Amino acid sequence: MIRSGVSALLLLMAGIVQAEALPVPLTLQHTLLVAETQSNPTIQLADSKLDLVNARKEQLLSESGLNITALAHLRAVEPSDISINRSNNDSRAQLLAKKRLYDFGYTEARESAAQSDVDSQQWLTVDAKQKHLLDIIQKFNAVLVADKGYVLKNEEMTLAFLRYDKARDRHELGTVSDIDLMELENGYRELLQERKVMEQKQRLTRKSLALALNRPDEPPAELSEPQVIWDKELPSLQAVLEKALSSNPALLAAREAVKSANRKLEAAQAKDNPVLHGEMSVADYQRETGSTHKAIAGLILEIPLYTGGKNKSDVALARAGLREAQANLRLIELAVHESVMEQVLRLETLKADMEAQQVSEEYGELYMDKNRALYELEVASDFGDAVVRVSKVILKKLQTRLDFLATEAQLAALQGQAVTDIFKTVDDGKAK
Repeated sequence: MIRSGVSALLLLMAGIVQAEALPVPLTLQHTLLVAETQSNPTIQLADSKLDLVNARKEQLLSESGLNITALAHLRAVEPSDISINRSNNDSRAQLLAKKRLYDFGYTEARESAAQSDVDSQQWLTVDAKQKHLLDIIQKFNAVLVADKGYVLKNEEMTLAFLRYDKARDRHELGTVSDIDLMELENGYRELLQERKVMEQKQRLTRKSLALALNRPDEPPAELSEPQVIWDKELPSLQAVLEKALSSNPALLAAREAVKSANRKLEAAQAKDNPVLHGEMSVADYQRETGSTHKAIAGLILEIPLYTGGKNKSDVALARAGLREAQANLRLIELAVHESVMEQVLRLETLKADMEAQQVSEEYGELYMDKNRALYELEVASDFGDAVVRVSKVILKKLQTRLDFLATEAQLAALQGQAVTDIFKTVDDGKAK
């Protein structure tokens, strides 16, 4: 009852989030909430695989459970000449109960393997959901970068047009040559085309985010830039690595897969063991004879004598499966180790980039102020170049800040931490 109530609550929450339109502006936190509750093919596939291994487990448990069968026979017979009961009605109703009592470890090994399969798929489902959220973060950031790129490119284009327009007036006065005017017009036209490209990128990144949220007809109109706390002490490589090797969901899934493969090998080796069954039945006969019994109880011992080599092939297959699972586990361990190292070093690099960009931005603003004054006095004409320089610094700073946040999320996922937990800390902090 409790589980069904929780499931109903989750479905209700999913329906509420699905029914509501995306807020304006859309925050990353709300985007991840939608991603967690909105139906998505990637998550549905992972859930279906989990349902499948659970069904296989239940099927296996039913094989060793108590089986009760009701039988009804409607028969008419011609009694033997020596039979005392001369009735032709040989109908009967029977209730038969049968259960496997002991098979020397075969069933226990199979059930243990089935449970490990379920545990492995549960971790794979967690991993799939984490990767889906990481993909959402990347697509969300891509929209922000496209928006900022469009704004900055529009500023560049506007300045180029103003410079070209001013040159046209001077051209009419004969102070600007034809070739100089054409050069300015060509620069303006190129920036106008680049702005169109950035505008298309805005639409494409929004559409990509909407598709990832399974809302293809609802691309977000406006996004809110997430807060990023980058000037803080970063985790050590060793600490992150230890946590990842003990809690990474893909790694935990691979370890459960090795457990399952071990137990399947044990089951294959025990498949030829004797099997002890218990059997009971009660019956009601319309025609009773000396050989009919109202109740029967007994033990049945099955001893396989010859299987035609099938058991050897089953053991060979199970042993090959174990070697494959062990190799896969080692590959994932190495991949996690490499990923942790890459992300930790990347985090350190991004932090250093942010520190350097602080200085670049301050210098760029001073440089632009200086050239603005000279431009207004008509002493120098490279004010547009100063604007471009500052724009590039601003865009790079945004990209670095968003990359820092995405890298933190990837590190959290590698350590088995919920990606959404990062933003609980970020919400309480101050954006840098």
